[in-house]
Amino acid sequence: MSSLSSLGLGTPQVSAHRDGPVAMFSEAQILGRMLRFTGYTIHDVINDPIARNAVLGYYGLYRFIERRCAELDGNSVSGD
Repeated sequence: MSSLSSLGLGTPQVSAHRDGPVAMFSEAQILGRMLRFTGYTIHDVINDPIARNAVLGYYGLYRFIERRCAELDGNSVSGD
């Protein structure tokens, strides 16, 4: 049965950490924000590799900034 779940055919499982409806909603908000910023539609991202790479680049930058801010917040709390 594990081979079927790796294909996405198993029953969905809800994990206890960041994954879940709230995390998926925030990811949708992030995608919407990036689409508005770049001026592309979801159809552009699907059909145009240039638009896809542009949105992917901004998403990577967003994730980098989030990780870096989390690192700095963690260091400032433990350093106080």
